[in-house]
Amino acid sequence: MNWSGRSAVVFYATSWVARLVTLHLAWLGLTLAGGVVLGAFPASYVLLVAQKRELDGQPLSSGDLWRLFRANFWRANAFGYATGILIAGGLAEMLLLPRGEVHPLVAMIVPITTLWISYWTINAWVLLADAEELSLESTRRTVPLILLHPLRSVSLLLCLGLAILGFALLPALAVAAGSSIVTLILMKVGRGASTSPQPTGTMKGEL
Repeated sequence: MNWSGRSAVVFYATSWVARLVTLHLAWLGLTLAGGVVLGAFPASYVLLVAQKRELDGQPLSSGDLWRLFRANFWRANAFGYATGILIAGGLAEMLLLPRGEVHPLVAMIVPITTLWISYWTINAWVLLADAEELSLESTRRTVPLILLHPLRSVSLLLCLGLAILGFALLPALAVAAGSSIVTLILMKVGRGASTSPQPTGTMKGEL
């Protein structure tokens, strides 16, 4: 099948949108498979790995997604809830304790520490997915990587924000994907009708 010009743009855009919808549905399915509470973190890790493989031109099959989910189930939950508890504790310290009863040094250190843990956690998820290794050693290696590459780390935060926005707009993207597929079919049928010779006489054996 030869595609050129606008047809190629529509075709590749439709392919990406369709794959995005597929990955999002896989993330939902894996999250539900873990009972939501224990499924969200490993499903999110699998989603990041799957997106990385997509960019590398090595898409994962449904079986690969499931095996990756099971292999990293407890480690992803341990990392996710450990960092989540630290961030929640820092936020509670800032929001719930009276300012007058907190030592000025504590009032300064807690927000900075909470902000750093939040910043590191978001970047660490992406770096761990890129390495496709979720372990204590790989987690430790993310700290110098984030400190030595601040521009890349900030870029990851921006990409994450765009990804969240994309998932929030997923229903619209799904509709766009469906309408694009219909458009492609009509374009192909119309082009085939215009270039195919018109039948003459009676065609024997036609069903």
